[in-house]
Amino acid sequence: MNRQKPYTLYVMLVLAALWIAFFLCAPYIAPFDPETTNIADRLQDISSTHLLGTDQLGRDVWSRILYGGKASLGIAFTIIGISGAIGIAIGGLAGFSTPSIDRWLSRLIDLVLGFPNMVIAIAFIGIMGPSITNVIISLCITKWAEYARITRGLVQIERHAEYITFARMSGASNLRILWRYILPNVLPPLVIVIIQHLGDAIILVASFSLIGIGVQPPDPEWG
Repeated sequence: MNRQKPYTLYVMLVLAALWIAFFLCAPYIAPFDPETTNIADRLQDISSTHLLGTDQLGRDVWSRILYGGKASLGIAFTIIGISGAIGIAIGGLAGFSTPSIDRWLSRLIDLVLGFPNMVIAIAFIGIMGPSITNVIISLCITKWAEYARITRGLVQIERHAEYITFARMSGASNLRILWRYILPNVLPPLVIVIIQHLGDAIILVASFSLIGIGVQPPDPEWG
């Protein structure tokens, strides 16, 4: 069966790749070391030397934005990658398994989604201590459920399609049907959702840094 090519997905992936590549090149395009202080140049206005001025310690703001983007994107992609993989696996199992397993996994997903991400993350970091690793773990604990619920719904729609019936008649196992036929058809919308959630992850990481429980000074980060 011919399916429409996901051009929207391709466009979003290209734009995201260009955006990421720009910040990954920070060491080559940043005019100054982001951690170098110069009190004599503190709070400078925008100029040809300092494109966005300097902060209260004389550090170049543009350079810190570039390096901060590299750190923020790295942390956000790690969070999205781990939570997305866990959520897709659990959601796929729930959507394609027996009703009893689906019921228990759905209750687990609902339980996790019932608590605010920020509250759980702050509580976890408060207990374990502020660090990049704890920020990643705390957000992965809560965000996987979002992808699990979406994946479960998509898999349940696909499992009743005619091509799945034909695959069963040909003798394909449940694992092969899920891996070979269903997941390739549900991944494009999932990738779009994951890219959209990348911005949310960046904002959450920046929020933690802003209140002092994320990336610690003097390391540059968007928070």
